[in-house]
Amino acid sequence: MTEPKRKFSSIPGQQYYDEVTIRTIPRFKTSSASGNEWRIKAEAIFRRKGVVLGTMTGSDAPSLAEQIRSGNIHWNTRAFDPHVFDSFCAQDGCSEPGINTHRVLQTYCNSCAHPERDMSPILGDTVLVRSFCARHSDRGDASYNDRNENYELIEGPGTVTTVSSDVSPSEAIMVRVAGNPALGIS
Repeated sequence: MTEPKRKFSSIPGQQYYDEVTIRTIPRFKTSSASGNEWRIKAEAIFRRKGVVLGTMTGSDAPSLAEQIRSGNIHWNTRAFDPHVFDSFCAQDGCSEPGINTHRVLQTYCNSCAHPERDMSPILGDTVLVRSFCARHSDRGDASYNDRNENYELIEGPGTVTTVSSDVSPSEAIMVRVAGNPALGIS
């Protein structure tokens, strides 16, 4: 039996870039009409897993940051192979190599969590896979698309390393309703 082809699948909601660096670049402007002087421009560099995706320039860092924050992004993209990310851990913000490769057992609708249609006629002998480093291999149980039960380890040691600084409890909201006999609360 031949090994099925693998198609790396991103985690639903994954960020297109995970790092933005803004730096100020000085330049010496020369002009016979208005004179010479030092000026600046700002440059934003967009990266994903350390790979430069593109750059964007503006007049200064604060206005460039506001432009990015508002979603008004017009960058100069760099040519790169999108498969360069297949060897990395699929967790946003992590640039470690993916050592545990998992087959995605089922895809789910992001808004209603119902299983999506059977993808086998479209994928044929191709399986959807995601790779994770040992630190991010424990996917938890909250998301349908990205939870431990939705993966089958097909390659790698299956090693899981939990880093205590990564673990934080969810912020709980406690609501106390003062006595309301109509609701049966004394």
